[in-house]
Amino acid sequence: MLTLEFSQPTRPMSVNEANRLHWAARKRRLDDWGMAVLAEWCALRPLPEVGRPVSIQVTLTFPRAGRRDPHNYTGTNVKRIIDTLVRSCRLIPDDTAEWVTVLDPIIRVAADNVCRVVITPKEAT
Repeated sequence: MLTLEFSQPTRPMSVNEANRLHWAARKRRLDDWGMAVLAEWCALRPLPEVGRPVSIQVTLTFPRAGRRDPHNYTGTNVKRIIDTLVRSCRLIPDDTAEWVTVLDPIIRVAADNVCRVVITPKEAT
């Protein structure tokens, strides 16, 4: 199991919010998340083994309690995290179901503003 932890660069963005934003503003916000993942990945030593199918679960943090649907963050922040792990970090060759199982994100309320990405190798079948 590999855990990446980093300060969330911006407040997590729901799909509903993303749909209301101009594409360039949406891209800027999500690019910040990709850069945070890449920076944390590059700081790892030694680099973890790559090229095995994995399960990924992301924990997103909010400063206040509220009703939030975890699925609303899968198509925005979670997708950008996984895309970065594929394209920039080269953890796995593709983000298809053959290589990645995306678990529902965990939503928590805390003051620390830390995003946690847990990457677990899948059991061989």
